[in-house]
Amino acid sequence: FILTGIFIAVWIVLPFARTNLAAASGNSGLQQQTRNNLPDIVLVTVDGLNAESMSLYGYTNDTTPFLKELAQDSLVADNNFSNAQGTIGSITSILTGRYPADTRVLRSVDILEGQESYQNLPALLKSYGYYTAQLAYSYYADAYRVNFQRAFDFANGKTYEQNMVFSWLSNNLPTHSVYFLQEMYTRLTDRLGHIFFIQDMADPYRRVTEAPEKINDGQKLEAALALLESEDTPVFVHIHWLGTHGPNFYPAEQVFSTGVDISLQGKFDPRLYDDSILEFDRTLEGFFQQLQTRGLEENTLLIVGSDHSLKWTVDRLPLLFHFPASSISGQVEGTVENLDIAPTILDYLGVEKPGWMSGMSLLDPDQNHSLVFIAAIPKSNKIGRAS
Repeated sequence: FILTGIFIAVWIVLPFARTNLAAASGNSGLQQQTRNNLPDIVLVTVDGLNAESMSLYGYTNDTTPFLKELAQDSLVADNNFSNAQGTIGSITSILTGRYPADTRVLRSVDILEGQESYQNLPALLKSYGYYTAQLAYSYYADAYRVNFQRAFDFANGKTYEQNMVFSWLSNNLPTHSVYFLQEMYTRLTDRLGHIFFIQDMADPYRRVTEAPEKINDGQKLEAALALLESEDTPVFVHIHWLGTHGPNFYPAEQVFSTGVDISLQGKFDPRLYDDSILEFDRTLEGFFQQLQTRGLEENTLLIVGSDHSLKWTVDRLPLLFHFPASSISGQVEGTVENLDIAPTILDYLGVEKPGWMSGMSLLDPDQNHSLVFIAAIPKSNKIGRAS
């Protein structure tokens, strides 16, 4: 903490240029709204979920009975694709509505730079009075680590936006300086936690390559419900579900994998993968029932999608919009991309799409991508061939 204070003091006295945040994000002139006239928005991205493995899209195993039923009153895209091979690049494209070639974020070491750090969907929604939160996993889809500025009030246990010091720094220092200080603070507090046995040291490489234990994704949905009930302003919450990530799967109940020893499973076992999808579907059903019970469903826009396909191949991904009061439904048969999610949200809210956003609204009857651009990490042996 002493070192953190020293570094902050040094950076404050150094010459710096004040950043014009309103001009950078294109949010000037927007008026704040209340929960009464804007819906809550829940965006759920399910890691590594193939459309071909969902009964919603005709798969033989009934892996998504709830989503299949919900689709009858929802807008469903038949041919949706990711814009990046991995989670970090894909989630960045989803939250900005921009291609990885524009954001230049694809690998775990990439960050948004300059004014682009402020050009994102959550920041735009915040200018309308939304409370914004991200419930994901620090090493997969953490907005702070990618340098999203003024985007989330709360992200994966951190609240930089509501911290007076970091809020002042964000308003007055260049983005690289703010990012440096945020990362330094996070790393110092993490190391101190490890040194004094306050928290366990995470192993992100093992999590990506082996998935050694089950992550309780259901807690994210419970936290989202608590936010929707407690906040007086409209809420935008992004939830990233990891149970389907692989290469190992830990479903609570074995339906399609009966007889398979989970402790001896091979990598990417399709039977356990199907059970993990079914577990997500059942948990989401419980979440939706809670929305109805608590009187929240009529004013909630629920979006279900995925960051990329299983094993990082180029396969179709799910995309479903359940609008408040089931006001819009149908099928989008043309080709769409994940970066269309943000423009669709804005279109539904009646907000003009900013010039820096590349995606198209699914509510536009003429919307259709003739080509889909998917960025892959160079020299990776994970990328598959386009189907």
